[in-house]
Amino acid sequence: MKMIGDFEIVDHGINCVDFPRCEFLSSESFNHIANGIGDGPAEAVCDCIAQMQMIDFNIEGIEKRILEQMGWNTFPTQPSIDPEEREKRNYHYRISILWNETHKLPIRIGDLCVVVLRPWTQQQEETSLIVRVVILLCT
Repeated sequence: MKMIGDFEIVDHGINCVDFPRCEFLSSESFNHIANGIGDGPAEAVCDCIAQMQMIDFNIEGIEKRILEQMGWNTFPTQPSIDPEEREKRNYHYRISILWNETHKLPIRIGDLCVVVLRPWTQQQEETSLIVRVVILLCT
């Protein structure tokens, strides 16, 4: 699975899917983009995350990262689209997420990892397995 690196959220707000009022998104800083729609911001973000997962990106922890970046405690459900308006005018709430792939492991300084080393020789096989606790110092 691919890891999500740095990312940016673009909140387009409410617009008509047939005639979006947002500009075409392109960026030299980001290699991937997901455009999500829904009745409100929460559904639009979930739509983006589902697209990220469909193209084999690890989405574990991405909701927390999005909340932190946007300064939200929870995903907002307002403003929302009135169901009648949505049907009549094809309105949706739209959010885009632009991101890069990273090759860093999602491990922070101080995380513990247990490494089990298997014996290499017959003599070592007679002894018990060696277990070491290693503190990984990753940035």
